[in-house]
Amino acid sequence: MDYNYWGEIERGNSEPGLEYIFRIAKGLQLPVTALLIDKEEDSNLLKKMQALSEKATPDQLALLYRFAKVIVG
Repeated sequence: MDYNYWGEIERGNSEPGLEYIFRIAKGLQLPVTALLIDKEEDSNLLKKMQALSEKATPDQLALLYRFAKVIVG
């Protein structure tokens, strides 16, 4: 991973794609879920998910659905 890209992620200027999330988890020797699960309780989480899904492309929405199906069952 390029150091400049890593710096952008750390500063919040860029969000890593799924491929990079897997690479980061492997490099940190963490399960991928450790990077994907927000441990803070948020009463507006459902509204935030809905807002994100409304901005998603059809392909992104399909990917979100597959993730949710795997996580929730």
